[in-house]
Amino acid sequence: MASILGSNSKSKLFSGSNTGGSGKKKKGKFSNPILILIVILGVLLIGLTYSFFSSISATETYWVLGTDVPAHSQITADDMQAVKTRKGTAPKSISLADVQSGQVYAQYDLLAGDVLTNSNTGGRASLYNGVSDQWAVTSFTISSSDAVDGNIQRGDYFDILGMGQKQSENGNTVEGAVTVQQGGTYIYYNVMCLFTTLQKTSETAKDGTTTTTGESVEYFVAMPPKDIAMLQSALSSLQIKLVLSPRENTYKQPNGNAYAFSTFSYNGENIQPRNASLCDDSKPDSSSDCTDNTFKDVRRNEFGVPYDVSEDQIDQSTGKPKEQDGSKLTKAEISWCNELFDKPYYLGSRWDSDKQYCKDQASGDDATLKKWDEAEKKASDTVADSKTGSSDSVSQNSTDSSNTSSGVGTSGSSN
Repeated sequence: MASILGSNSKSKLFSGSNTGGSGKKKKGKFSNPILILIVILGVLLIGLTYSFFSSISATETYWVLGTDVPAHSQITADDMQAVKTRKGTAPKSISLADVQSGQVYAQYDLLAGDVLTNSNTGGRASLYNGVSDQWAVTSFTISSSDAVDGNIQRGDYFDILGMGQKQSENGNTVEGAVTVQQGGTYIYYNVMCLFTTLQKTSETAKDGTTTTTGESVEYFVAMPPKDIAMLQSALSSLQIKLVLSPRENTYKQPNGNAYAFSTFSYNGENIQPRNASLCDDSKPDSSSDCTDNTFKDVRRNEFGVPYDVSEDQIDQSTGKPKEQDGSKLTKAEISWCNELFDKPYYLGSRWDSDKQYCKDQASGDDATLKKWDEAEKKASDTVADSKTGSSDSVSQNSTDSSNTSSGVGTSGSSN
């Protein structure tokens, strides 16, 4: 019985522990698809987390003014200050590379911390957009209290009012080219402000504290040269106040009758107040004496000559005029080129590059090139003839002087 039980026990023992005859239990393979998916999702989560924190910590740099810059002054790289911010949050602004090009100017007074944009900066030429190329630019300084508390800004229209003759230091009235009989007389109306510059006067006490004692504004305006002469004469002769023009002047032709009540004397001639913008801005082709307070950019060639063409005549890819009737020159440029070759004034080497531009643009137009060559030769001959005539005149005068001193060839000496 014992042997039988022992044999059975041994048999069961071996049958329970022996699998495959090796005496070892087989391990299962790593093939569960859910586990694989968990690993993939874990890797993706780590990647997304890294990207998220990287985007939060990523920065970019933009530039602001590090110092105050007066109106119409050039802005340089030394005026700029870098500001770091989270990537994607920097404001749209003029880049440092644009500033380093040397073509960025303040359109009006800018303060430290201001962001440079296309609306508050521009090229030097753009400061004078809105007025005729034939006009001159001048400036004058008026106390803020006499100029609507300094509220006249770039693009505003204002009137210039003379309040009697200026008083000299000894109390006598100043005798000037401009005189008025009434207590208040308008000199100019509808004057467009090109830009302004604020000026402050101050006093420093012994303890080092500085107190502002007054504030004045320098106003820049453009007018025909003869009008600037009268304006500056009025400024030196009269007590001046500035008045914002009637609001309707921005959408209607200024009413000259509203100012006709007053007259003034300029160099002995009685004159009524003058309109500083002689035409209706809604009709820019009606006169060259228009002003445009939107200050639209004027397309010009590399020598500053306006193209003077409509928008549909501009090649948008190059910004230059399309070829019109086989010519690369616009009508405004042709007029300029004709004068370059026709007038003796332009014979100097100073104008060689300008003339070469005309020839290059007119390449292939043999008739025009021939006309310019003939005009330039005629201008050169005119100068040569004038020099010869002047030399002959000098020689003749020298001969006459010699004959006079020797008593020959004069009616007096024959007697």
